[in-house]
Amino acid sequence: MLMDFQDSWRIQTRRACTGTLVTYYYYYYYYYYYYYYYYYYYYYYYYYYYYYYYYHHYQNLSLVEEATLEQSVT
Repeated sequence: MLMDFQDSWRIQTRRACTGTLVTYYYYYYYYYYYYYYYYYYYYYYYYYYYYYYYYHHYQNLSLVEEATLEQSVT
């Protein structure tokens, strides 16, 4: 009877430990995936903002050059 109780306790403890490890593993994996997704989204947003900024900067530069050319022609 004592052996049954000890075996049962061991099995339950092992299950609890395994469950805890699995829970931590999935939590860590989810956290890592969420962090990666957030980083990728932030990088994409930064790249888009950078491209947008330089596109408009270049467009404004072109307008200035056109205005300068028009003034020099006239």
